[in-house]
Amino acid sequence: MPTIDLIKTAASQFQLDLTDECAALLASEVPPAIVAGSSGGKDSSVLVIRLNQFLNALHYQGERLIVHADLGRIEHVESIDHVRKLAAFVGWPLLIAKREKGDLLDRYEQRWHDNCTRYALLECVNLISPFPAPMSPFCRSEVKVAPIVQAVTKRFPGQIIISCVGLRAEESNARAKKPIFRLNDKFQRRNGSRGFDWHPIHNTTIEQVFLTHRKAGFPLHPQYLRGNERLSCSFCFLGSKNDLTHGAEVQTNHESYRIISALEIRSSFSYQQNAWLADLRPDLLSPDLRQQLRLTKIKATERRLAETGVPEECLFKNNGGRRGWPERQPTIAECELIAGARQEIDRLFGNEIFQTTGLRIRHLTAPEVYNRYNQLLTQRPPTNDLPLFHTPELPTLTQELAVIHANRNQAATITLQSATL
Repeated sequence: MPTIDLIKTAASQFQLDLTDECAALLASEVPPAIVAGSSGGKDSSVLVIRLNQFLNALHYQGERLIVHADLGRIEHVESIDHVRKLAAFVGWPLLIAKREKGDLLDRYEQRWHDNCTRYALLECVNLISPFPAPMSPFCRSEVKVAPIVQAVTKRFPGQIIISCVGLRAEESNARAKKPIFRLNDKFQRRNGSRGFDWHPIHNTTIEQVFLTHRKAGFPLHPQYLRGNERLSCSFCFLGSKNDLTHGAEVQTNHESYRIISALEIRSSFSYQQNAWLADLRPDLLSPDLRQQLRLTKIKATERRLAETGVPEECLFKNNGGRRGWPERQPTIAECELIAGARQEIDRLFGNEIFQTTGLRIRHLTAPEVYNRYNQLLTQRPPTNDLPLFHTPELPTLTQELAVIHANRNQAATITLQSATL
């Protein structure tokens, strides 16, 4: 069992960022499982290569695992094979996690269906995009994080898990603010599973990333050689124009491109906040879709104009879950404005919503809107109730580590007593 001092020395040698809490956990009598996430990108490859060197130097006895979230059709075709090569390169087992209800493109379609349903029934006031946004990156939480957590806790029941992510501070201000090590309550299970997030290459520079690949002799993902600066899915909603353009140059990505572009056209929401993916390579679209795109942009403007007439104080407030609730009963005059907006949305998108959900848009007159708000206010949970997705206050990291060690000591005492008897 390595000492804390030895662990700190090895981390420095292999250029890994480490906190005292993380070192103490790695020095535990029962070593935690080390799980490294890999997308196939250069940062996650460096993460795995350095971790492997570090753990080998310590003769680490705990379990090791590489995990990859399969995003389905929107993945670069070489990504899974590249991760397999990485796993073979370091000799770690590989676990591929996947969303059970379909891939990321399926999730976009499902979200559009659900949002159209909510709008038709006046469970939301404005039409909502089917795509993720910087403030609501559901693609990461639902298609990456959730399947990984589920698969990993099933793989290591009742164990301590250190989830390692190749996040670098140099990439953005938001990432720079992330802690090196922290408790992650998503791994917590009744069987005793606990999890922590560790960002071992937090302070690694881009030059060091390329140098590590060169020294280790492990290749970059082919998409970098085509010109990508970063690697995620083939069409990331946060991707740069450079990376999206190079993604669209690959024939195996054309299906995803057409599916997303078609959903842009149906919904009137651009894939990125200020850019339509369909504009990137219109030559990949049929003449009919190109014509529809021109009309869709006009409809998008008309939609925004219609919804600006809705008083902001009449928008639903989210009560901690996916369903929002009105905060007060609007006046008849306000209901006239809401009804007017809904009539315009019905004109623009009534057929699309019906084809998507089988529902016609309801509550199109001021009295109907008034009654619907009254009905929702009656159903709304009391304001003093806990939010639907309430997360209790978590213990500090030091407290959590103390509990873990106490539980282990207690288990060891019981085992000793049983052996004595």
